[in-house]
Amino acid sequence: MHIQNSKKAGFIAVAIAITLVIIFAGVFATFKVGAMVSEKQKEKLLVRAENAAILIDADSVKSLQGSDADLSSSSYTDLKEKMMKLKTVNSDARFFYLMGLRETNQLFFFVDSENPTSEDYSAPGDPYNEPAPEEISNFKKGIAYVQNPYTDSWGTWVSASAPIKDTQTGATLAVIGIDIDAHEFQTNVRNASLLVGGITLFLALFLLYLILYIKKSHEQIDFISKHSDDMAVSYSYLKEAETIAELGRFTLNVSNGSMDLDDTAFDVCDLPQVAKPDLELFMSRIDVADRDRVRKIIDEAVVRQLDSFKTNFKIVGESVTKTVLLTGTVRSSQNGKAVRVIGTIQDITGNVA
Repeated sequence: MHIQNSKKAGFIAVAIAITLVIIFAGVFATFKVGAMVSEKQKEKLLVRAENAAILIDADSVKSLQGSDADLSSSSYTDLKEKMMKLKTVNSDARFFYLMGLRETNQLFFFVDSENPTSEDYSAPGDPYNEPAPEEISNFKKGIAYVQNPYTDSWGTWVSASAPIKDTQTGATLAVIGIDIDAHEFQTNVRNASLLVGGITLFLALFLLYLILYIKKSHEQIDFISKHSDDMAVSYSYLKEAETIAELGRFTLNVSNGSMDLDDTAFDVCDLPQVAKPDLELFMSRIDVADRDRVRKIIDEAVVRQLDSFKTNFKIVGESVTKTVLLTGTVRSSQNGKAVRVIGTIQDITGNVA
């Protein structure tokens, strides 16, 4: 028993350890997948900004002044149309725009994708007064980049920018920017993380259920094992008591008349220990005066499917005559048909006056 308890405790400890490993691995994977999805979305956003930059004619940008005077410029009109088309094609983008940098390190708008009647419209030359330090630095370096979620007067965004360079000097003339709603961006990251977290939670709960189930099974097995010896002793006492009381057990198969009898039943009925006793052999030991009555009682019990019936009769053996008590009950199948009679046969010769 001590060895069994040690094995059970060892198994539960291993199962708990595995569950904890899965939980920690799941937590790590949740954050890792979230980070990977975030980086993947940023890469795609950066590619879109770089592809949009290819569509912008550097000479058209070079001709702009970054003031209201650009409104009458054909270059401005052409770039305005391209910004609006880019926004239409990229349905998840809120803004497309071109920004320039003055010598005073002031970022300003050349052109954006908004209708002039929109409250979010930025006119040529309007300053952008909320730049992050890296925006000016990256403009000067002429590199494309993605800006992590930030908030300005227009909302909270994830932005990608790509440079528009002078084809002759390589100087950065402007940057084209694309703004994506940060909430939508973060929702995609969160959904991917929740999927991994959900799978982890399911596995952890499944293992927890398995641990509890196995623990309960072990407890039941221990209980059965603990009481099996007592049950065996009790059964032995019961059989001994039945033998002393000359109480035998029998089963009668209704369909073919075959019978199963224990050793005591064979002795009470003074029957030979044959391999396959049957009703006819049993009836042959009943006194002729009682035989028809006993058969009628058994047949009626089967027809009526009685829960309990009993009868006394005499057994005529080779060297002795006994009075016995037969007590029985009829068992039926699920379709309501009687299938067997089970009961006891007891020698009551000494009890009959």
